[in-house]
Amino acid sequence: MSAPAPPGGSAARIFARGIALPVLAGAACVLGFAPFYWWPIPAVALAALFFVWGTSGSPLQAALSGYAFGLGVFLAGVSWVFVSLNVYGAMPAVLAALATFLFCAYLALFPALAGAAAVGLARRPGWPRSVAMVAAFVAFEWLRGVRAGRCAGRFARARALPRARRARRAVRGGRPPEHGRVDFACGKSRGDGAHPGQRPPARQVAQ
Repeated sequence: MSAPAPPGGSAARIFARGIALPVLAGAACVLGFAPFYWWPIPAVALAALFFVWGTSGSPLQAALSGYAFGLGVFLAGVSWVFVSLNVYGAMPAVLAALATFLFCAYLALFPALAGAAAVGLARRPGWPRSVAMVAAFVAFEWLRGVRAGRCAGRFARARALPRARRARRAVRGGRPPEHGRVDFACGKSRGDGAHPGQRPPARQVAQ
């Protein structure tokens, strides 16, 4: 007579398939981009996520798996955020790491919502759930892109507006823009002291 399975065996299998596998699959997606360019890996990773969603028993399980996948993708792929904050922004390493994690945790909500929506729309495994998974993933990726684009646009406008106002005031007052200001007429950075649309002085050309 065989010994009974340990009580934690089922929980360990659920964790391995529902959490660990999506995290590893998400982190592996980074290998599909520069400098590796192993493009089949993201497709395989996405297939692994769909496999987990296809066997999920509830929208909550699918959401947790999607969240784990999102954390793997973004924590492994947005190291530039930490570098920007810590190296160029002079933010302490602890705060930069916390801000980077919170940023990734927010982005991971989108695949989590996609998984919950897919399983919520198609409770039983089968081709309806497969269609729901693809549709939900594409829809929430589109939504994530829209949200991220709006946030980036607002940040860029908030940074550029004060400089644009200073440049306009300088031009109206008959003074050339300060060195290194942006020439908004031609979209280029000018440090020659010339007005937008004018050529630099002859003495600077000779130099």
